[in-house]
Amino acid sequence: TGGEEVSRDTLSTAGPVHGIHLSCDRTVLPADGMSAAYVEVELVDAAGNVVPNADIPLRASVSGAGAYLAAFGSGNPVTEENYTRGTFTSYRGRACAIVRSGYEAEQIRLTVEGGGMKSEWEFTVS
Repeated sequence: TGGEEVSRDTLSTAGPVHGIHLSCDRTVLPADGMSAAYVEVELVDAAGNVVPNADIPLRASVSGAGAYLAAFGSGNPVTEENYTRGTFTSYRGRACAIVRSGYEAEQIRLTVEGGGMKSEWEFTVS
């Protein structure tokens, strides 16, 4: 606009899966037995790009008595996998873990692993 660049975009091909990236909007859950945190799981290449064709079996678990794994799954519209077992195949390089607080104040850890990779996210239940 007026000879000035106002936008730029880049399209790049993702490399092979290098790791599991976890992200969540919180690290603290109240010990009320009802609060939940939605942890996004992404299979990423060495540059941190999501690998959209990475559909690999994953396993999620929560350690500590202050919370538990309420569900773990992906957005796959055609699956017979169970969201409550803690194992699920990623879909287009993504999955989601739902951690629900218990009634005990404690440090807890969500662990997601698969394909020889492992990643963890820590919560404080207070």
